[in-house]
Formats: sequence, C-alpha cells, structure tokens
Amino acid sequence: MTPVSLRRSLRPPVSWEMLEILYKELDHSDPEDICVLACALAATSGQARLGELLPSCMSKHDPSTHPSVSNLQPPTTTGGSRALHLPTSKTTGKNGATIYLCSQNDCTDPITPLNDHLQINSPPANYPLFSHRLRDGYVGLTKQHFLKRCNDIWATYSLPPFTGHCFRIGGTTTLLLRGVSPYVVKAMGRWTSDTFLRYWRSLEVLAPRHAELLGPYISCVLPPKKL
Repeated sequence: MTPVSLRRSLRPPVSWEMLEILYKELDHSDPEDICVLACALAATSGQARLGELLPSCMSKHDPSTHPSVSNLQPPTTTGGSRALHLPTSKTTGKNGATIYLCSQNDCTDPITPLNDHLQINSPPANYPLFSHRLRDGYVGLTKQHFLKRCNDIWATYSLPPFTGHCFRIGGTTTLLLRGVSPYVVKAMGRWTSDTFLRYWRSLEVLAPRHAELLGPYISCVLPPKKL
C-alpha cells in the first residue's frame, strides 16, 4: 500500500566477496580488528540485526539489551558451531532470541575468528561479547565504530557505504546461494512472516539453483499416449 515514491530502495547484501575483503584486510592479531571481524561474521552467519549485537553508544554495557560473553553457548557439534542468546530482539522484545553461528570451511566461517577474538581479548563473562582490550581495560564495539571500520576498508575497493541491515540480508542470501532450504533459512533468521522474501537478492542465481534441485526428487509418470 506504500506509494512507490515513499519506498526505501533495496539495500544490497554484504556479499561473500566483501567478507573475504574484511578477512584479508583486518589484522587477526590486533585486538580491535579481530573483534570487528568476529562481529561481522557473527552478524552475517546468524542473520542478525546489527542493533541486536551492538549498541549505538557504549557509555555502559546493559546485559539486558545486548549480549555478554556469558550469552555465548559452548560448541554443540563436532564442527564447533555455537548458539548465541540475544537478550532482546526486534520481533520478540525482552523475551530475547537465539541465533546460530555455524562453522564453515571458508572466509565466511564465524567460529575461528570468534575463538581468536575470545583468546586475544579474553573479555570477562559479564562484559560485552564484542569488546576488545585497551591499555587500561576494555571497550565495547558500537554500531557506528564497527560500520566505519568496515566501510573504510571497503571504500579502498571502490565499494559504497553499507548499513547494518546489509549484514542480515547478506547472511540470508549467502545461505540460499549455498542451497540451504528456504524454510531452514527462514527459521534460522527468525523471520516471522513471508516478508522475508523481500530480502532475497541474486534471484537470477537463486531461482535456477533451487528449482533445478527438484529434479532428482520428483518422479513424473506420464499417462500413455492415445493411439
């Protein structure tokens, strides 16, 4: 019902190639950079809204609104995948939600950078999950600082600025491109309605990939031809 003139233009997803750029350009031994990388891959892998992971400002950490280190669950599979409890969510409010950070074999893997971040920074259990060491203590990432670090790197590759929601869209698109069932993607992304379909990108690739997979599972018996 919204007039076309008032609709927001479709936001592009953070692509696999963009994550590869971050993986290459961020210093994995630097406390702040490895924290940024861990957050970027967690947001994408978990199809999270950036505001669910990071606050707008970090005057004081509020564990009732953003995840602490203690909200990260132990590895649940042999691959090391982990669940992360979000204290609040856009759709469930203060009831919170759980996202799943699933291990991968490439630069989209959220587990290795997350483990590296926890080892290098070692934030206490009651501190923000995405906080890094300073000389005199710790500081938590904010949305603005996180996005600036990512966009500064992408700008050197002539890419335009991206918003926080682009990570959620990118996570949805990446899972679909890898052949994960749309129903599984919808459940993992906590999409409560079919508005989730609005966030599909790269449909020219997704449509044949998912449609062509139907072939082996459908046996079609044609009626005999009439003589």
